[in-house]
Amino acid sequence: MLKFYKSLIRPHLEYCTATWSPQYVKNKELLERIQRRFSRMIPELGGGVQYTECLKRLNLWTLEETRIRADLIEEYKMLNGLSEIPFDSMFTVDSVKRTRGHSFTLIKKGMAACLAAWHALRLRAGLPLHHATTREC
Repeated sequence: MLKFYKSLIRPHLEYCTATWSPQYVKNKELLERIQRRFSRMIPELGGGVQYTECLKRLNLWTLEETRIRADLIEEYKMLNGLSEIPFDSMFTVDSVKRTRGHSFTLIKKGMAACLAAWHALRLRAGLPLHHATTREC
């Protein structure tokens, strides 16, 4: 049952997460509800098990965690020149050294500097780690 979910259902839920992701909590919960429903269908887990415990037993992440991971991977690719999206079009590296242990504090550029296709990634980029400041160009 888990192989069925991972091969046929989850790819549809995770499709293009680097460029598209729900911004409203309501939409995120609707997507997460599909995975919740699936976790209740597995008889080996039994009834009454919390959703987070089910995910641990099944070795799955929440869909929100998967989207954050995809965003961070895309940011890494952009930073190291492995992406077609140029890093300079969306971020600048802050010159003030306020970080502990590394020298990269990313600052998101203003909305006028990006194309519509990159809009969703820019809004979410870096938020799980640090809330970056936004500066207009």
